[in-house]
Amino acid sequence: MSSYFMNCCLFRPRSRSSFFAPRTFALGALFIFCGLSVGQSAPRLKAIELVKEAATSFGRGDLGLVIQICRQALTLDPTYPRAYTYLGAAYQRRGERQTACNAFNRVLKLAPGSPDAVRARRGVRELACNALAVSGARINLRLENRWSATSGIAALAFSSDGSQISGGGSDGAWRLWRASDGRLDRLERGEGVEAGATAAGPHFFALGLGNGQIRLFDANSGRESGRIEARSGTVTGLAYSPNRQLLAAAGSDGALKIFDARTNSLQRQIPGDGFFVSSVAWSPDGRFVAAGVGSMVRVYQAQSGHLVRVLSGDGLPVAALSWSRGNLLAGAIGYKIRVWNGATGRLQRILSGHRLSVSALSFGNGNTLASGGYDQQLRLWNAASGSSLGAFSLHAAQIRALSFDGTGKRLASGDQNGLVGIWRLP
Repeated sequence: MSSYFMNCCLFRPRSRSSFFAPRTFALGALFIFCGLSVGQSAPRLKAIELVKEAATSFGRGDLGLVIQICRQALTLDPTYPRAYTYLGAAYQRRGERQTACNAFNRVLKLAPGSPDAVRARRGVRELACNALAVSGARINLRLENRWSATSGIAALAFSSDGSQISGGGSDGAWRLWRASDGRLDRLERGEGVEAGATAAGPHFFALGLGNGQIRLFDANSGRESGRIEARSGTVTGLAYSPNRQLLAAAGSDGALKIFDARTNSLQRQIPGDGFFVSSVAWSPDGRFVAAGVGSMVRVYQAQSGHLVRVLSGDGLPVAALSWSRGNLLAGAIGYKIRVWNGATGRLQRILSGHRLSVSALSFGNGNTLASGGYDQQLRLWNAASGSSLGAFSLHAAQIRALSFDGTGKRLASGDQNGLVGIWRLP
């Protein structure tokens, strides 16, 4: 009987309960009867036999013996991923976080596509282990903190001073977390419509909703301070101008509206032509605003509303936009990211690496660009050179929101399942 069948015997899909819960270990007995693959080395065969014993001991709750046996197995075969899997699970049960993280990360390096990796990824998420680079990393991205909301994350934004994070959820609620430890400082219940966008002003946060409203919250008290009746459709994109005096709002009705952030009055409306506007981004000097309209990026002069240029993709919808301080404009289109010169509209780079559609972008300092999407990977890029800085694993669902703080040293990521990660760049 093959080792593949042995994996299938022991590693069937599980419910959300712990993978190595004692009640699941009736399956562990199958380990003994599944047989061994022909051609295995003698050390690997002996390690397999030892890990069978570890599985039985884990089912009895004898964690010390599990650790002892797995260590013995790894002296025989240091590359046997299942030994690291049981070792990590045992240390996790004992509350020895860093040692468990080391074991789980070792599994992911040795056998990223194996059944053992399923359990290891769960451990990494549960323990908030440091980010694991799943492809060659050229930057030391560290997971600083993580927490979970009770609904999917649709949008994230750091406060101006970086001390708080505003989050819009698929339940329409607004959440304000303390960035240092993830403590929920404020929760404003939703009104039956999804929150599509959020942005941080100098003293308040804006939350765009599916009913066309923008709710405004005081950053100090967390209380609602006003509302803007923005449009007839969903608010899909919000962005404050660099000087925080204007608020641009995009929506499903196709129009782009610009409001005075001090008075909430409408300053300019740029009519749409029926196409869904997915996102909005300001140029670093505040003179221009870009909107993702269907499969195009339209750049307007903010003061006059005049259309300056149209940037075309490859026929796929523009899912996200971000404009860097260095005047690079990035657009997520399908699996790829197009990077244009913000001043001339010339296409500079096409960034490829995601396996599924990209749904979130955010520029940090300089040319550092973060991207995330349906493949659940967080990727960092040098957008100017087009080089990948690495792909990192934490999320187990579509990454829907990314936001750098003002320093460009911290990055928040949020996914469809409600997991929020805070990352630290060197």
